[in-house]
Amino acid sequence: MAKRTEHRQHLSSYLNQQKNNPGRKQVSVSNKVVRPKKFMKKVASVIELPDEITLHIFSYLDVQDLLIVAQVCRSWHILANDNSLWRPIFETYSPQNKDGEKKSAEKRDSKASSSLVNHSSQYLKTLCIKSCVEFRNKKAYRLVKKINPYTGLLQLKDVEKALMSVGVYWQLVMIDSSGNEHYLYSRDIAWHLMSVSIRWFDLEILSLRQIKQMKIFTCNPLFFDNLTGHVVQNGPYQRSLLQTYDIKWSAWVSTNKPIGSDDMINIYALPGGLSLAVWKDGGELAFICVSLHGENLVSRCLKGNSIEPYIPSVPKKMFDDVDSAFGLHSYSCMIQLRTMRQGLWDQQFRNLDSSPERGPGYARFVLIKDGQRQILDKDLVFPWKTDAFKGKVKNVTWLDVTMTDEKNKVFWAVSSLVKVSSHSIQQSFDFEYADSCRNCIDYTDQTGKFHMGMDKTDDGDTYITDLVLMLSLDAINKRFGTSYS
Repeated sequence: MAKRTEHRQHLSSYLNQQKNNPGRKQVSVSNKVVRPKKFMKKVASVIELPDEITLHIFSYLDVQDLLIVAQVCRSWHILANDNSLWRPIFETYSPQNKDGEKKSAEKRDSKASSSLVNHSSQYLKTLCIKSCVEFRNKKAYRLVKKINPYTGLLQLKDVEKALMSVGVYWQLVMIDSSGNEHYLYSRDIAWHLMSVSIRWFDLEILSLRQIKQMKIFTCNPLFFDNLTGHVVQNGPYQRSLLQTYDIKWSAWVSTNKPIGSDDMINIYALPGGLSLAVWKDGGELAFICVSLHGENLVSRCLKGNSIEPYIPSVPKKMFDDVDSAFGLHSYSCMIQLRTMRQGLWDQQFRNLDSSPERGPGYARFVLIKDGQRQILDKDLVFPWKTDAFKGKVKNVTWLDVTMTDEKNKVFWAVSSLVKVSSHSIQQSFDFEYADSCRNCIDYTDQTGKFHMGMDKTDDGDTYITDLVLMLSLDAINKRFGTSYS
């Protein structure tokens, strides 16, 4: 204590001397004891770890987690794609060449090793994913070679086997007004003659008024066991975008009526094969279903990406200077009416020529006319179910149409939910038909129009008495290089 007092006296004397010396710099000090500052505490971050340590930690991650951490930041993206991490993955999952087996595998690995010198640090990841995608797609395409002579499409049974063999599954993404994504996986899927129907339902489905957009994807696994050929469970996958639907429900429902209803639901048909079932009590979604036509379905499922769907190449224009009716004859057409699971009626029509009578901007093809009626021996209904409820909506059915040209190339493809409407007709002298009303199915899109008329006899049987297709002349001119008007 005495030493501290003595020190203060010496310091005070020194400061007084400095104050009386005008040539010296002024210094001030408080009476508080000056103590050394403590060092600031700093929390260490994983981002600041040396690359060698981060790589060692990443080496314990599986492929799925490695792909996830690569999206955290730029430095992790570089490290997570490093060749040292992807070499064991490449050696484990890169498909073996069956013809050369071990020798071919060694040759491939040595080629990859020598290529590392001249390639980026992400080379093995790129090579691994590319080879896995090629293997998966080849495996699927090997199973789809036969064309169905009735539809002009690949056999849908073969398409189903092909997609199942590579583990494809279906995903619905609902995007809300804040941009958040909500995922649902298919609960019900059925394959038909020309299309596949997929349905989603869940007790905690997003509110309709929150949905801004819906997207339908296929999820395509990347890795397969080299011994069994089976999909690696919980492995990485690619997404292929099939359809995008912009949903402005309040505005849309104000101008569009449901195509059918029962005691519990209303069903609405949107463009692109999408249908929404809405509970009458509460107005929220009961289920979502979509029908995808079989045209180019394998390529659409496997070759698209998460941003853009697969777009097939545009057929080359066909020209014929000799045929004055080129593009107006020799069509074939396959039509099916069905439920989600069961066919109700189907028929093939061949050698279709356009009739002399044309609608404005359309070529007219008469498939069934007076005297060529066909019986419809099943009711047109739409059965549905969820976890808790089920029902049937009358006078609603799925319509599938495939129309091919003279080269057996698909010209018009339709898969949509349609309604059966009733129209009054003039009383005819054909007393075989009981009603003065005719049931009709009508469908229109940019390529064509479909009209089917049905009459009921006194015995209660229903017959298709009128079936007409109309193809847009603009679509015909675009395909055949003609100039019809």
